[in-house]
Amino acid sequence: MDEVTIVQISDIHVMTPHFSKELEVNVVEEVNSLSPDLLVVTGDLTDDGLYYQYEEALSLLEKFDVKR
Repeated sequence: MDEVTIVQISDIHVMTPHFSKELEVNVVEEVNSLSPDLLVVTGDLTDDGLYYQYEEALSLLEKFDVKR
């Protein structure tokens, strides 16, 4: 059976004081270094659920190099 690498991140809350660009870069680098087959994102993507916040969350998610 082939090995599968699954990475989970949670409650990213983009566009808040706690989610800095430095943290974003570190998370993306760390996840991508694992070469995951699957990335599971659980919890809140934003604080307020506003459209522009979801656009920012999508921009972040597109930076992950995930096979599936």
